[in-house]
Amino acid sequence: MTTTLPELEQVIREEIVRGSFPGQFTITEHAEEPCFKARIDTQTLSNISISHNPEYETEHPGKTKPTIRDITRHEIDHRKYENHFGCPRELDLHVENIIEPMAEILSPKGFTEDDVHYVANCLEDTILHADLNSEFALNGIINFFEDVGEYTPKQKYTLFYEAHARLNLYLWGTKAQKKKLRKFFTKNQKDGEVTKVLQAFLEKSGISDVAQENHDEKNIRDRREMRNYLNDEQNWPRIAKAYAEEFSQLMQPGYALPIFNHSGKGTMKEGDTPKENPINVPFSGEGNP
Repeated sequence: MTTTLPELEQVIREEIVRGSFPGQFTITEHAEEPCFKARIDTQTLSNISISHNPEYETEHPGKTKPTIRDITRHEIDHRKYENHFGCPRELDLHVENIIEPMAEILSPKGFTEDDVHYVANCLEDTILHADLNSEFALNGIINFFEDVGEYTPKQKYTLFYEAHARLNLYLWGTKAQKKKLRKFFTKNQKDGEVTKVLQAFLEKSGISDVAQENHDEKNIRDRREMRNYLNDEQNWPRIAKAYAEEFSQLMQPGYALPIFNHSGKGTMKEGDTPKENPINVPFSGEGNP
């Protein structure tokens, strides 16, 4: 079974209209894994490029279209999907509220500009997923996370990527979605290193406070309040710093598994050590949001 490019073009075009996206898009094919790639240009946030591996449909019948649909929503919401907020919305917010606060934390630790851009993209993806979840289930995003897990040699996430996936699930995932990704997690989830990093991040970022703002019981989360907090760009510098402070503890060599528009290339790899190539130039905002 295959899904043709014209069929996928129609799926994307429908979301372009529904999301009131004013720019252009392209859809192509590739033969590598993971099976989906996408990006939106940083400077104008008006050109979307999506690529997929046709073999994915053979192994996962019926999943290509919903995955492409959610990827399109994802890329549009880097700018702003209709009736949503978007992240980072514009280049200045990307640089001043996300990149620069992260660089303040990661530069002294010896991480490179590529590391900062990768981690910033992970955070922006997380924020916009929570934003989109007010309307959409985002099963296609889960399909992507699952595809990345299957693509890894041992079919296990790195500690950083596990934290990335688990934070997304905490903010918007369902029980069924969590079950799909749990097989890629480490065994010591309850009191492991990832759990400690996530708990510290939620507290430092202020998300824990709003999650329980209207509840007496600590185990009850208010996802709407968390979403509102994340959508407020005035909170982004605090969130970005907390993210860099805590997630950097998991940024070990080879930590950066693929996200939609970043393969992880250029980030810290096996054999690298922090402070070999520290950030020593101001950020221009060039790169992919």
